[in-house]
Amino acid sequence: MVTKSKKTKKTTEEKTKCAEYEEMVKRIQAEFENYKKRVEKENALRTRFAACDIITKLIPILDSFDIALKNENNAEDSGLYMIYKQFLQILESEGVRKIEAKGKEFNPHYHEILMTENKDGIDDNIITEVIQEGYMQHEQVIRYSKVKVNKKQDEEHKKSNNEKNGNHTNNN
Repeated sequence: MVTKSKKTKKTTEEKTKCAEYEEMVKRIQAEFENYKKRVEKENALRTRFAACDIITKLIPILDSFDIALKNENNAEDSGLYMIYKQFLQILESEGVRKIEAKGKEFNPHYHEILMTENKDGIDDNIITEVIQEGYMQHEQVIRYSKVKVNKKQDEEHKKSNNEKNGNHTNNN
């Protein structure tokens, strides 16, 4: 005959095992949920990077459109302009936008300096010309704007340039 203490001991062991199994099931469920979230995130990133790769390959076509439209009379009335606008709308729907540059302060996170100039009346580090448009997709730069920036020459630099060019000034 099974004694009451053995029965209680067996019931206690069964309850302990049951609690362990429940804990294991909960842990496995949590791990599976984390796995699903990680896979979804990776798939979203993969899709985004694939789109970014394609968009990067399409950007030179925008450059060609810009050049063609600059050389066309009544560009806004042309079929070429309509195609260009449609192309821009598709890219904008994918989060692509031009980086604003002309008249802005140079920012190395968005712009690449190709040339500098020294113009009076324009502050130092201000972009005076965009040589090639830059683009972003969402918050990521996919091509930096290539720009010309105004750089003020300091007095020492001006003096050395004048001496090199034979322009000696007497400050007395």
